[in-house]
Amino acid sequence: MTRRSVPAAMPWVLSLGVALTLAEGEPSAPHQQKIGALTELAGQVQFITGASNEVVFPQVADGVDEGIGITTAIFLTNTEEDELVATLRFRRSDGLGMVVDLYRLGTDEMVGSGDSISVTIPASQSVFLETGGSGNLSVGWASASAPSGKRIGGVAAYSLFDPDNRRISAIVGVGASPGTPAFSLPVVRDTAARTRTALALANSSGGTARLRAYLLDSEGEHNSSKPLTLGPGRHRALYVDEFFPGVGPQFYGTLHFRRVDDDGEPLEALDVHPIALLQSGHLFSSIPVTSVPIATPIHFPGGEPTTRPAARISVSPTSIERGGQATLSWTSTNADSAEITPGFGAVPTSGSRTVSPAATTTYRLTVRDADGQTATATATLIVTEPSAQACAAGSVIPPGGQCDLKDAGDETVGTFTVAASGTGCLRMEPVILCHAQSHNIEDVTLNQYRVTFIASRDEDGDWTISKVSILSN
Repeated sequence: MTRRSVPAAMPWVLSLGVALTLAEGEPSAPHQQKIGALTELAGQVQFITGASNEVVFPQVADGVDEGIGITTAIFLTNTEEDELVATLRFRRSDGLGMVVDLYRLGTDEMVGSGDSISVTIPASQSVFLETGGSGNLSVGWASASAPSGKRIGGVAAYSLFDPDNRRISAIVGVGASPGTPAFSLPVVRDTAARTRTALALANSSGGTARLRAYLLDSEGEHNSSKPLTLGPGRHRALYVDEFFPGVGPQFYGTLHFRRVDDDGEPLEALDVHPIALLQSGHLFSSIPVTSVPIATPIHFPGGEPTTRPAARISVSPTSIERGGQATLSWTSTNADSAEITPGFGAVPTSGSRTVSPAATTTYRLTVRDADGQTATATATLIVTEPSAQACAAGSVIPPGGQCDLKDAGDETVGTFTVAASGTGCLRMEPVILCHAQSHNIEDVTLNQYRVTFIASRDEDGDWTISKVSILSN
């Protein structure tokens, strides 16, 4: 099996320069505040890739989506004096296996295919591997493990390329990340500069990981808190403004995460692996994530973060005819559970559903946090009766519907109605024809009109008109 190899990348640089000084050379007050948020982490231990029995890469991607191809390169180093066999495992965001074709970097030599691939690493040497980058895009995380008692090092990078010519446009380093119960990172969102921070998390354990996130801006005026849950083996990647939709178009701050137990208390568990990325336009770069002691206090200049849940629900369109459909959408913040009445019960804390009620309905969203605090919101969908349609050849009248027989002057001279049970009646006083499989009236004088009306009913109760004619005598 062969593939067209991705060529070596041209050198590239991610520039995010800003003017931080006044004419006198001193930082301006707004920039001092922004710098303060970024230097809050000074003196704390930064992640440094080291050798261990297992290394975890919290973000990998492979495949093509919307005209952009992505491959992930993984470089593994054997620090032992003997050859060893490492096992690479790939997982999708939902925790299931992610099948990849794995090649030696820059060649058509396939090392293996699947979601678990064994790789031989000679003593004191490195291997250079890369996924194939074909098929639909898959996103998730990966791990590389050595035999018991052995240690390896590793780093990963994924390349963005043009699927037509395999030319690389960017490379993103996503080094191995150790598990940590608490970490912090500087975050930025600047829509004018098309710059924002993204975070990827992987849960390498077989249990559910619960975290509490705290967002603090550089001035202490925007601070909030919300939970995040990662199921066994799952992965999550999102931008700061996706996680906290309330951040404005220009935001500089710090995002703190703490691992917690079911009661919200700090938990010393090491199976959550984070990585952070900074995007500027179509370019990306990894940025440091800082591991901190889980008991380290979080200082909020503007007071304790807002932790009460909030709920929002809407329906579009807000009015439909009976039998039509609308989309019910809802979001929440600082919520652990949600329910919608009537008709739904428990639902995810954000989502959307298609609704088609028979009558005007008010939907109520109720969300709760881990402490039992609640918030509610409502949205009303107005349901109107369908507009009457004129009987015409080809018209279909479903159970509960009707059509009007109209003369040449567009005056209604009779109505064909269908009961909800599927029975049909042609009403043109004094003649009423009911409970038939078909109505076949050809050139018959009724109510001073010469009428031809032919319709038949199918097994679902729908009536189809094949011919209709109404003429004055």
